[in-house]
Amino acid sequence: MDVTDSDLAEPKVQVEVLKERQRHLEERIRHQEQELAKAYVDLGRRERELEQVRGDRDDLRIKCEVVKKDLQHKQESLAQSGRKTAGDRNVARFQAFFVSLIFLLSSVLVNLGTSALTSIPANLSLGWVILSLAAAAYIIAALMTTLHALERGN
Repeated sequence: MDVTDSDLAEPKVQVEVLKERQRHLEERIRHQEQELAKAYVDLGRRERELEQVRGDRDDLRIKCEVVKKDLQHKQESLAQSGRKTAGDRNVARFQAFFVSLIFLLSSVLVNLGTSALTSIPANLSLGWVILSLAAAAYIIAALMTTLHALERGN
């Protein structure tokens, strides 16, 4: 069915052609409306995803700040612990030196007490007093060493 120029001049044919064009345009409009509705749905979905990503980003930012503060606190604790350990080491060195001096004093007192007991004439009372002092000094030094060792273990 070929349409010629004379057929197009007829009003019925023109009406049919216009109706066909109108149907075609209406169909095209419906198709574009469907695409627009799909685009709005897709846009809404993407907006929800964007909000989710923003929320996740904010959560991660908060977690990062918390981790930074924890790290800073741990570094400060470590530095303080290092200063305390250095102080404890100095105290331990002083105590060890002091205990060594007490052991030295105990040895000297034992020698003096033994000399006083074995000398001619023997000075028994002074010898036993000096030996008692030596024993007391030795016990004090031994207790200090033991207590220090127990303290360091805890």
